[in-house]
Amino acid sequence: MTGAVLRNAVLCGLLFCEGFVLMGFEMVSSRFMSPYFGSSIETWACIISVVLCSMALGYFTGGYLAGSRRAKTALIVATLLAALYLFVLSVIAHNTLGWMIESVEFSVYLTLLAAVFILAIPVYLMSFWSPIAVGLWHHGDTNRPPVAGYVYGISTVGNVFGTLSTAFYLVPNFGSSTITFYMALALVGIVVIFALLNASIKANTVGVISCVALGIGLTIPPPVTAAPNTRLDLPANYPEGVYISPSNQIYFTDMDRDSVYRVIEGRAAVFASLPSCGPTGFTTFNDDHYAVACHKSGEVLILNAEGRVESTLNGSAFGFRFRNPNDINFDANGGVYFSDPGPFSPRAQPVGKVFHIASDKTVSLVAEGLRYPNGLAFNAETGALLVSEHLGKRILSIALDQPPRPKGSIQEVFDFTDLEIEGLLDPLSGPDGLRLLPDGAVLVALYGTATIVQLGPCGRVTLTDGFPKFVTSLGIQNKRIVAVGAFFNNRSPAQGQLIALSETIQNPC
Repeated sequence: MTGAVLRNAVLCGLLFCEGFVLMGFEMVSSRFMSPYFGSSIETWACIISVVLCSMALGYFTGGYLAGSRRAKTALIVATLLAALYLFVLSVIAHNTLGWMIESVEFSVYLTLLAAVFILAIPVYLMSFWSPIAVGLWHHGDTNRPPVAGYVYGISTVGNVFGTLSTAFYLVPNFGSSTITFYMALALVGIVVIFALLNASIKANTVGVISCVALGIGLTIPPPVTAAPNTRLDLPANYPEGVYISPSNQIYFTDMDRDSVYRVIEGRAAVFASLPSCGPTGFTTFNDDHYAVACHKSGEVLILNAEGRVESTLNGSAFGFRFRNPNDINFDANGGVYFSDPGPFSPRAQPVGKVFHIASDKTVSLVAEGLRYPNGLAFNAETGALLVSEHLGKRILSIALDQPPRPKGSIQEVFDFTDLEIEGLLDPLSGPDGLRLLPDGAVLVALYGTATIVQLGPCGRVTLTDGFPKFVTSLGIQNKRIVAVGAFFNNRSPAQGQLIALSETIQNPC
């Protein structure tokens, strides 16, 4: 094998790797943005537009530099700058996007600006590779075979592998920031190998630049993800529907973003994107599926294990229509209960209902005539279903005749109207999400008060550890509280957060 053939073979390998990193990073960028801007078609339109514009500018610049004597040096500097940007981005991306979503009114322009911040610079700089490589192939001899086709073809194959590998392996197993960090290291490695191919570039200069970039990168540690029992704060819009899986995986819904999120390595990643759904409840269904309460569309969606919709229930097949499903919780037999509250107004008539969906998707009416039923918790030991009657400011217990069969007696178990909690007197405040504890106590999220109350056989415990004012739902993970809510509720999109407390629940007995 001649030196030129070997050189071009190595150049092909570098083009493949660069293409892998470029398109793999585009996929990672969507995971950076989705917790803040969702994964709608508008978000993807912004990402793709920024990528294409940045690549076009990079091709123009790289093509201009391809005929220059300093083309090789320019390519090395551009790649090192791209690596440096990714190093820094792996540390500041989430904080910066969180600041943007909290400080600027949400719009498609803000989404586009976020895409520019994440993608524009590194994609522009990495796009130098293809046009400059065309000039370097066979030392610029244009009478040789169709070099441009080879170069762009190899780079595109790298794009394909980068896309598939990132989507199906890297993202499911590693955090976005960690992937970005090691992609930056990969770019530094590409630069070092490229420099070794080109003896005309002063080795000392290349060595110094590479060492500086690598040193900067190594001084920026890979992002530290939240340990299982440390406090966790994640931005969201209007989060609800917390569900903790048997493996202690945190899921929650975001009504404004039409998405279900899964917390991975301390970051929120989109598990299911559900346009026009307005999800407010999420739980397991029939062991290996999930059920989502769609508040906006008046439906309950059944998802498979990968988060894709398998079936849609709206009640029409059973002689009625769901209005605005809210909370949803599993029973002991593979089915679910969900609340269908009606208008969220103190002046509205008590028209709220509670339904049951069996594992075979048969729908039954459990209770009706309630004042905005909201949170649910099924006690498998007693066969009772707890329901928070939000606008009635009380907790009800429905004693089911043959759990999970409906039509049992209803009784009040707790009245919140006499509690001296700030904000509770507001007509729209009241008990929202519910969760049962192993000792029989129940946790209640008090919407509009930034408070969670623990009710049990030993009395009442009030928790006010920095929850959002409009706390909507909660769960228990490793004996700690995971709560979600919004800071305001008078405009959309709202701004809110998920909080997982570092403290464990204490038994007041």
